[in-house]
Parts: sequence; C-alpha cells; structure tokens
Amino acid sequence: MEQSSVKDNASELEMQKSPMSCRPSYTPTSWAMVNRALDIVDNVTNGRADWVQRFFSYSFIGGIAAVVNLLIFSILAYPYITSPANDTVHTLIARLIAFIYHYTGMSVGDVVHTLIAQLIAFEISLMVNFIPNDYFTFRHLAGHSRSWGARFLRYHITSITGFCLTSLIQFAFAHGAHMIPFFSQAIALILVFIYNFTFHHLFTYRRVSHAPKQSTTRVDIHKHMTTEESSVDEDTSKIANSSHVSANSATPL
Repeated sequence: MEQSSVKDNASELEMQKSPMSCRPSYTPTSWAMVNRALDIVDNVTNGRADWVQRFFSYSFIGGIAAVVNLLIFSILAYPYITSPANDTVHTLIARLIAFIYHYTGMSVGDVVHTLIAQLIAFEISLMVNFIPNDYFTFRHLAGHSRSWGARFLRYHITSITGFCLTSLIQFAFAHGAHMIPFFSQAIALILVFIYNFTFHHLFTYRRVSHAPKQSTTRVDIHKHMTTEESSVDEDTSKIANSSHVSANSATPL
C-alpha cells in the first residue's frame, strides 16, 4: 500500500511538472505549421527556438529596412536618375551642399555626397527597422520593460555603431576596391546585419539590473538590526542595574 501511494504521488508530481517542462521557448504564432516547425527546432536545439524565431523576424523586418535604405541611397547618390521626385530631392541636396560650402568653405566631392546619402538613408531606415522590431521581435525580452524612449535611445546607439561600420565597409569597397557604390552598400548592410542582431541582445534589450537597490536595502536592514541589538543590550543593562539596586536596598543593616 505504501509503495502504491508513493508511485501515485510521483505520477502526480510528474503531471504537475510536465506542463512547465513542455512549455515552448518561443512565442506561439497563429500558424500551426510554423508552430510545428518551431517545436522541432526547440527539440533539436534544446530550447533555442526563441532565438531562431527572433532571427527570422529580425531578418524579415531588416530586409524591408534594407530595401528602404538602398532605395533612398540610390535616389540620393545617383543624380542622373531623373524623375519629378528625384529632381526635387536632388535640388534639396544641391542646396545642402551649397550651404556646407558657403559656411565651411569645404568643397563637397563624391565622398561627402555619398556620406550625406548614407546618413539620410540611415535615419529613414532606422525608424522602419525599430518600430516593428520593438513591437514584434524583442517585446518578450527582459529589457523591453524599459520606457519607449530608453529603448529607442539604446537602439539608436547600436544602430549608430552599425552605421559607422557600414560607412567604413562601404568606403573600403567603393573607394579602395573601386566597386560600384550600390553593391558596396549592399555588402556592408549584410555584414553589419549580424553585428546588430547580436548587439541588440547584449545591450539594447539587456535585462534591467536592480543590484544597487538590493545592496542598499541590505545595508539598511543590517543597520536596523544593529540598532535593535544595541537597544536590547541597553535595556538588559538597565534591568540588571535596577535589580542590583533593589537587592542592595533589601539587605538588612
């Protein structure tokens, strides 16, 4: 009887633990086929399907942002592409170049023109990249508990670092290897893509640390316990002194 009750208790514990152990690491989608594929990935990678899910989501959104980046870069960097919209954009760029030359005296050549095109394309594609990734890709990470402004600032810092790497790679291929700027920009975006995805996990959406608050609380508790012990010692000494006085007064002369 005792063995059967022990087996029943063990089976109940297994039933209680099974939902937690079978809980997937990824966020279930509305497509059953995708969920089955993620289940297979979860079993093969020992619970790493959430990384795969985030990678594909980041790749899809990043691909759209890359297309926007290349489209804006092409419009700004190739003045011989003629259309009413392009003419307006190139007129604004010509005024910007004239403004830079007027106040700095620096002649704007192909290098600075390409840098201006990169900067404008970067800022536009950054918003296209951040808003859906913040809502869909990284919203289940611990660092998403920060405010929207803090997440946007950290995302911007990571992206600025990626932009600097993109500029260096694009400059090296375009002016060092004499590659067409469009293809050098595409190669730079692909290489920096992996860097950005990794650094968003390590910095942008990193877990919020509460270690300093815990340490100060422990110090305050320690001080409170010390003051309580000192007050108890004082009360004990007072009681001992009063009992000693009463005993002396009770002694016959």
